[in-house]
Amino acid sequence: MAADGCSDWQRTLQNIATAENQLRRLTDPSLSRVADLLRQRAVRGDVESYEVLAVAREAVRRTLGLTLFDVQLRAADAMIRRRIVEMQTGEGKTLAAFPAAVWMALRGQGVHVATSTEYLAHRDCELLRPAYELLGLSVATAPADTTAPTAKQAAYDCDVTYVAASELGFDFLRDRVRRRETGQFPLGHALLDCLQGTGAGPQFLITRGCRQVIVDEADNVLIDDASSPLVLASGQDGTPGDVDLLLRAQHVARSLCSPHHFQIMSGDRIQLTAAGLELAQQQAADARWQASERSWSDYVLNALRANYLLRRDEDYVVRDGLVLLVDRTTGVIHPNRFLRGGLHQALQAKEGVPLRAGQSAVEQILRQHFFLSYDRLSGMTGTAVDCQAELASVYGVHVEVIPPRLPSARKEMPLRAFACREAKLEAICQSVRERQQRGQPVLIGTRTIEASEDLASRLRDCGLHPVVLNGKQDASEAEIIAAAGRSGALTIATNLAGRGTDIRLDERARQAGGLHVIVEECHPYRRMDRQLIGRCARQGDPGSCQVFVSADDWLLQHRGRWLAEILQRSHRGGECDWPIGAHIRRLQQTEEQRSRAARERLLRQCLDQRA
Repeated sequence: MAADGCSDWQRTLQNIATAENQLRRLTDPSLSRVADLLRQRAVRGDVESYEVLAVAREAVRRTLGLTLFDVQLRAADAMIRRRIVEMQTGEGKTLAAFPAAVWMALRGQGVHVATSTEYLAHRDCELLRPAYELLGLSVATAPADTTAPTAKQAAYDCDVTYVAASELGFDFLRDRVRRRETGQFPLGHALLDCLQGTGAGPQFLITRGCRQVIVDEADNVLIDDASSPLVLASGQDGTPGDVDLLLRAQHVARSLCSPHHFQIMSGDRIQLTAAGLELAQQQAADARWQASERSWSDYVLNALRANYLLRRDEDYVVRDGLVLLVDRTTGVIHPNRFLRGGLHQALQAKEGVPLRAGQSAVEQILRQHFFLSYDRLSGMTGTAVDCQAELASVYGVHVEVIPPRLPSARKEMPLRAFACREAKLEAICQSVRERQQRGQPVLIGTRTIEASEDLASRLRDCGLHPVVLNGKQDASEAEIIAAAGRSGALTIATNLAGRGTDIRLDERARQAGGLHVIVEECHPYRRMDRQLIGRCARQGDPGSCQVFVSADDWLLQHRGRWLAEILQRSHRGGECDWPIGAHIRRLQQTEEQRSRAARERLLRQCLDQRA
């Protein structure tokens, strides 16, 4: 924020302090009446932000016994001004969103607080419910249960609705389907339905429109998840009718050899050669595939993709007889996401689990278009600066960085680079052993579930006892990550595991140097490494971090082969002394640019289809 902006904020703080002195003398009923008067004025657009910030801070103090810090109020003020706020991890983004949500709710249009997971939506809603209710505002969590539309509708009718961002989008699509099925409602339908007591109108819609939204973990929701559209799918229960074809294609795929029968092209594409196509056709023992919606070569290509492009415990996991997709960027498991075009069934055939009927798209929308449909968009995250250009160009929102309340005490150790993964993991195990001996808690971030399980096994062989987070993003995971700051704790997690949960140190851990974060492998996006490192040294606590790199890491193998070759030629036990930190950052920037270009192509394709 510029100097003028700082002086403006100082004046706002002074106004908040003056208003607070008056509010503290009021009884709870009197404070509620003040909020009601603010609501009446807000509808007319006659409320200053400092008035709402002061009332919100007082409500939190009375109901939660906490005093919102000035930096939290500054973040709320920025969100009121339609900004995406960057606050360091541990600065209290959940509480910072409360005054902004109150300001928007008082305007009478309803506000959606979109979180990255359903668990966080429920947690934040219940935490802040007493403060909302003291101010006379209704609040609820929109459940993910599609069999309870009445409960969903009641939640969206509240002044403030907490909801997982993906579920918010799906509810929007469900309303689209409902409108299409019933036709457009005529003018005056709402009054007519009320008088007649009928149910043919929009009361059967789940939401009440896209007015105002505050997006938590905004970079993840608005940027990372925007690489694919929101797709509302439906499917038939039971076994698909092409089981024999799927199993036969899997058998054929395993008999084909690269590069004679097929080639893996750039952009993760697979192409059959003439020899491969001929062999595949020879192994189609009958002509039943001709009655299928897809050609036999499509079945074989899907089987090849399942075997050679999609990796277990990296792109998907197998649990309880189900193939569940994993978000490559975040490491989060998504039980309600499915691959289309028969690819999901090809994965099931590959893994030998029961085959289930496929899903077909009923309605879909790009996440960019969905969030652009809101009249007012704002948000918060710990890492927004790296994607601020895309946020501005696509969504028309700007990033405002909120300075930390206390200076950071984080110690950043030098990056260590190795010729191979084996040498890197040995060095990580040695580092962990040394820190565990003095009682220092350690959090290790991995890029994939497979890597987390492998590292955990090696640490157990060393006599250590790591806890591994599974990417489910539920209450049990939050409890594990919250305990990662206790003395002697050893936690391994994928990128976003436990995101949104504070890690608090106990006194012995603080004396041992605080939480030590190890980046086991650089993520293709620098933001993810920053997010992980931000877990240590929160709010002035001690803490440290260190990044480990090896030549066989994904980033070096796919985007920096020249750098991988330099590391592979290194000596001294496989460790390289050559400083490569700047080169790693450049590779990450290149990958971020590639991903942004892919999102822009997706957006252009959608616009072209609309034209």
